[in-house]
Amino acid sequence: MKSKGIDKQNYKVIGTGGTYINYLNKDRYYSKFPQSVFILSSCNINEWIKDAINEINSAETILIQNDDNTPGITGYTETSYERIIQIPIFNNILKNDFVKDTVINNFVFYRRIRK
Repeated sequence: MKSKGIDKQNYKVIGTGGTYINYLNKDRYYSKFPQSVFILSSCNINEWIKDAINEINSAETILIQNDDNTPGITGYTETSYERIIQIPIFNNILKNDFVKDTVINNFVFYRRIRK
């Protein structure tokens, strides 16, 4: 996956259904969280949050789905993008360590800031 300069070995997809991108990438990126509901729900399982933060912190690029509002599956009406910016710990990582780069179809791309 080398679209828009994405390092196919070092990216993170956050979404519901959009993680199909991982399947399409022949080198396969595996995440502990195949769906965003695991980390963006109101359950707040501390170990999951910690592991998700580690995955995000290891990524150079983050793709966040912005059309996956599926309350029947997730239990909330917002998209993964809307949810992630509402959760302070994730929003702070995006604000401090990444820059919003582009939007392609239903994904908002964030690129790590080089300090």
